[in-house]
Amino acid sequence: VPSQMLGVSGVLPGEELPVLTAQVSFALVGAVIIGGVMYGAVIARMHAIATGTEQAMSESIRIGLRKGPAVFVAGVIFFFAMFFGFLALIIPGVILSVSLFFCFYVVVLKDMGPLDSLIYSHRLVWGYWWHTAGLLASLFLVLVVLYSIIGVIVGVTFVTTTTGADSPAAFPWYINLLVLPLISAAITPLIYAISLAIYYDLEHRRSDTSDQPLGGPRA
Repeated sequence: VPSQMLGVSGVLPGEELPVLTAQVSFALVGAVIIGGVMYGAVIARMHAIATGTEQAMSESIRIGLRKGPAVFVAGVIFFFAMFFGFLALIIPGVILSVSLFFCFYVVVLKDMGPLDSLIYSHRLVWGYWWHTAGLLASLFLVLVVLYSIIGVIVGVTFVTTTTGADSPAAFPWYINLLVLPLISAAITPLIYAISLAIYYDLEHRRSDTSDQPLGGPRA
C-alpha cells in the first residue's frame, strides 16, 4: 500500500490495517451499484449521440437507473468468470476477459439480462477474438503510456518544487483532489467511446457474415 494511502487512512507504516466494517462494506457495494447506474447512463448517452438520436440527459439517467442493477450483476459474473479463468492456467481468463468485455454495452443497448448479455458478448466476439484483443490491447497500451507520461510530469514537478526543503514535503492535496480527477474525467469518456466503437464494429462484422441474430431482448 503506498505511503500516501496509509497517511490518508490514518494508518502508520508497520501498523495493521483495520478490518472493513459492515458500514464500509455496504458503502463500497453502494458505490459500485451507483457506478453501474452511471455507466449505463453514459453508454445510453453515447449511443444516442453516435446514432443521432435525440435523448435528454434525464432519459439517459432513467435508462441508467433501469439497467443499473443488471449492469452490476453482469459485472459480478464477469469478475468471477475472469477470476476462475485466471486460476485455470491464466489462458481461459484472458479469453473470457476479451469475449465478455462488451456485456455492459449489451445490457443497455440490447435490453438483455445479465446472463444473456454475457452469452451474447461471447458469441459476438467469438470468431473475431484476436481482432478484438488487438484493439483492446492497443487501447490499454496507449492508456499505460499516457498515464506514465502524466505520472512522470507530476512526479518531476513535485520533486523540483520541493528540492532543498528542510523536511520531506507532503504530496500536494490539489494533485489528488483536483488534477488527477480532472485528467480521469477527460480520459474516461474517451475509453468508453473507443470501446463503444469496437462494439459497433463487431456488430457490423456479424451483420455482414450472418443473417441469424445472436440473441434478443428477454421476454
